[in-house]
Amino acid sequence: ALHSETTPPPHGVIFALFMMACMCGSSAATLIAEWVKPTMRLSLTFAAGFLAFAMSTYAALGGSEEHLRVSFAAFMLFEFCVGVYFPSVGVLKSDIVPEEVRGTVYNLYRVPLNAIVVGLLLSDISMATCFKLNALFLLAALASVVSMGPPTDFDKHSLGEGGEKAVGEQMPMSVANSKDSCTTSTSKRRAAHANGGDQV
Repeated sequence: ALHSETTPPPHGVIFALFMMACMCGSSAATLIAEWVKPTMRLSLTFAAGFLAFAMSTYAALGGSEEHLRVSFAAFMLFEFCVGVYFPSVGVLKSDIVPEEVRGTVYNLYRVPLNAIVVGLLLSDISMATCFKLNALFLLAALASVVSMGPPTDFDKHSLGEGGEKAVGEQMPMSVANSKDSCTTSTSKRRAAHANGGDQV
């Protein structure tokens, strides 16, 4: 389809549909954030991405017009997964990676990513093989997220034993001090009012 001279593909429409699918995925991740934990969202996303590249591999090995439609649908599904991935992994990384080393760790994340991209661009492999490699990478990512354990494990550092936030994290120090000063001043006014009533 990319090398067709009789019917050139509408690149603008295809790109717009990919961006729309990505936005839909991002909106879906925001809507379900209250009910589905980031690790569960990522697990479902990686599983759907693996399915999308499996479909793309099947379509690349075919070559007919029907297989081209399957490939387009698979890429639409993958772009939706991309939209779900970014907000979900952002929340997960902020929970796991300490703030003082966050910049260094995020930069180290980009090293294998760029190495994989450059390796795929420099190598002379077929589309089907490239799709197979991407499917394997997504399968490895799915196994990594599943091996992290249940989603509630990442909330233990911010929640107390009873499931509520610790006192230090429940409100800022300035708010706590302001509340204490208000309570002290209220107690003083009550004591002064009681003393005035006794004198009367």
